[in-house]
Amino acid sequence: MRGVVETYFARDSFGPSYQGLNFAVATSGTDGIDWILAGQTGVGQNAPERFEASTHVRAGQHHRIGINLGAARFGMPIFATVSDRSPDRPTKQHGWRGPGDRVGQFSVRAIDEWIVHDGIVVVLGLDYARFVGAGGAHSINPRVGVQYDVNARMRLKAAYAPGGEEGRIQSVAPFEDTQVVFTEANKRPIAFVDGRAVMERSHRLEFGIERVLNNESNLEASAFFDTTTGRGVGLLSAPMSAFSGTAGEEFINVANQQGESRGMRLVYTRRLSRVWTASAGYSFGRGQRLSPGEISRPTEIFENGFFQTAALQLGGGFGTGTNIRTVLRFSPNATVFAIDPFAGRLAVYDPSLSIQVTQELPSFGLPVRAEAVLDARNLLDLQANTDNAETLTQLSTGRRSVRGGISLRF
Repeated sequence: MRGVVETYFARDSFGPSYQGLNFAVATSGTDGIDWILAGQTGVGQNAPERFEASTHVRAGQHHRIGINLGAARFGMPIFATVSDRSPDRPTKQHGWRGPGDRVGQFSVRAIDEWIVHDGIVVVLGLDYARFVGAGGAHSINPRVGVQYDVNARMRLKAAYAPGGEEGRIQSVAPFEDTQVVFTEANKRPIAFVDGRAVMERSHRLEFGIERVLNNESNLEASAFFDTTTGRGVGLLSAPMSAFSGTAGEEFINVANQQGESRGMRLVYTRRLSRVWTASAGYSFGRGQRLSPGEISRPTEIFENGFFQTAALQLGGGFGTGTNIRTVLRFSPNATVFAIDPFAGRLAVYDPSLSIQVTQELPSFGLPVRAEAVLDARNLLDLQANTDNAETLTQLSTGRRSVRGGISLRF
């Protein structure tokens, strides 16, 4: 039996602080069946509440089947609205969900990894998710992927799968041949249409190539095509006078993002020394950004346009047990991504400057590995925003946050 326990204290600039606990236990059963139980809980309105059970079955030499069952309850606040909601009447009949209106989600995932031939892997899967409450909206999303190792230095990939969860990853607990992903608190906005919650559907079709250049560096190039419907995007909008000391009305709204984006990314990784490794990425294409129009016109919140974003990641591992990873990302023109253009390839931080530091701790003879974690994200507190000289509109998610805690592995 193997496992991990993480306890932490978190604080962000858009909500109250909270204490959290993440845990995962993995065990190998008989007949090639592995089981993993994982959960997240905590104290405070923003603490995540999630439980997940998964199993992996080795169905012969060429198939590895995975089944995942999960349930989560969304933390507060959830900003949800219908298009006809009046700012003067944020009542339940107009779609506003207050602290007493909790919403949950149930999900199932099944994946088959099929080794067709040496160097050729095909992935077939299906995701099902359903809201518990808020109208019971549901979604069914397929997963299809192909990976071909041309030789020891080159790999070709193609995939069609749901996306958009990369930016919510809090930490990852790796096991022998799988991993457990712990996510941020479930306080993402949800769009309501005709009194019912809309479930997000974001998909990415991607084609890519990976090339090992030498023993110290490799290059990845990919083209992606995204489709998004029903994605809630929290917007904070206020008259410009509200920031000049004059009385002004601030209100939070939710836009129902729908649209497409397409682009390319390049990621270059190089080992600089025995301690330092650096990665640099650049992505460009056609996407969506905030429109300078009035927030009273929800259908015109987003407009299409050219985007470009760059990222730099620097990581170091020292003999003292200290590991440092810092990420700097920059995306001009108020670009609003449904799916991270780097798909989590350059960590999960977006936007601005983020730093993660881990330090191994003494075990005092106990059969555990302990480490302290400090995770600071979006230190410059940058937000995508736009203004038309009368109203300033900005995203109300992804604010500056700091998380610190202790992780135990046994």
